[in-house]
Amino acid sequence: MLASTVAAPNLIRRNVWRASVRAEPFRLLFPLGVGFGLTGAGHWLLFGLGLTGHYSGVVHASLQIQGFLASFTLGFLLTALPKFNVGPPVSPAEAAGILGGAGLVAVGCLGERWTAIEVGSLVQLLTVGLFAWRRYWGRATTQPPVLVMLTVGWLHAVAGAAALLWIRLGGPPGLELFGRRLLWQGAMVAVVIGMGGHLIPRLLGYPEGVVPKHPARRGWRGVAATFRGEALAWWGTGLLLFAGFVIEAVGHERTGRLLRAVVVTIALLAAGRFWRLPRVLAPFAWGVWGSVWAVIGGSWAAALTHPYHVAALHLVFIGGFSLMVLMVGARVTLSHGGYMALEARNRPIRWVGGGVVAALVLRLAVDATPEHYFQVAAAAASVWMAAGLLWLVYHLPKMVYREFAVVAPMRSFRVVPPKG
Repeated sequence: MLASTVAAPNLIRRNVWRASVRAEPFRLLFPLGVGFGLTGAGHWLLFGLGLTGHYSGVVHASLQIQGFLASFTLGFLLTALPKFNVGPPVSPAEAAGILGGAGLVAVGCLGERWTAIEVGSLVQLLTVGLFAWRRYWGRATTQPPVLVMLTVGWLHAVAGAAALLWIRLGGPPGLELFGRRLLWQGAMVAVVIGMGGHLIPRLLGYPEGVVPKHPARRGWRGVAATFRGEALAWWGTGLLLFAGFVIEAVGHERTGRLLRAVVVTIALLAAGRFWRLPRVLAPFAWGVWGSVWAVIGGSWAAALTHPYHVAALHLVFIGGFSLMVLMVGARVTLSHGGYMALEARNRPIRWVGGGVVAALVLRLAVDATPEHYFQVAAAAASVWMAAGLLWLVYHLPKMVYREFAVVAPMRSFRVVPPKG
């Protein structure tokens, strides 16, 4: 009864984008990522509708992975790493490298200029590598050992993009599949393991697994510390992940994929203990939890169902990676924008999650309906695009504007001196 008599505070909306985008680059990179994703899915939709006479699976995958997933991943890391390491935000030169690389990837995909795509990815990777190194070198506190997997993912991506660029410059064509697997699969899997052991349990309501921070050794002593103890075990995990791709490349495809499935399963379950259901009663938490299991299940499906290997990988990419970045992106947007009150009743994100799952089901049905292959693929693309558009329409205003309570100025008190 008392709560109903208290007037709600007046709110005013202010544009905080220009003042916040440098410290929080997700405000720019998340919408850019959705744009890449819509273009990549639209590639299939236009062909399925007969509006274009050509399609390219490489262009589609490049837009979705080197564009959509890369933009969301970089948007999160460029926002989070300075806070993890108590370092400076993105500099203008670093922003130019990230955005310039994204532009090269976009131009390369639209014109099927493969060299531009790989150069763009390498520019982004080298820029973010320098960005992370500067903040790690002078960091103030220690970080959880599992974050070593972020470096493992970066190394996979650099090796894959460099191999592909070498091919464009006259290198051996036999490296094509190996390079694409490192760049398209290995990099993102390693990042998911790294963040799955540090961030995702906290998002699901299990903060007790967070490693306490201590004053860090700086410089080369700090670098040496990342090759001891638990961190060394995570380096070993990254080496096994890479070995799976090497084994697959030399002709033992089933063995290599099985090794990766084992590594992914053990690493994710050991780091995040995802057999536990989320404690957080919010749609994004269930989406993130389900996406982790999609990565695990898709890794095993890709290893055990050789004729349907590509379809099984879509379980990893659509149900795993794309659902994960959209759910985590929703949480980041609401928390950084001051909209945490909307988190538990974020109905649009439920529709987004449902749309991604529906798109996954349709994409898995493509191989079961070969006579309607391109039509079903176009339907899957259209459903995913609808989910992506809904995500953008709901969250973009919250990246640009923030609501502030209007506090009325207090009236000054007049002190009357005592008489006599």
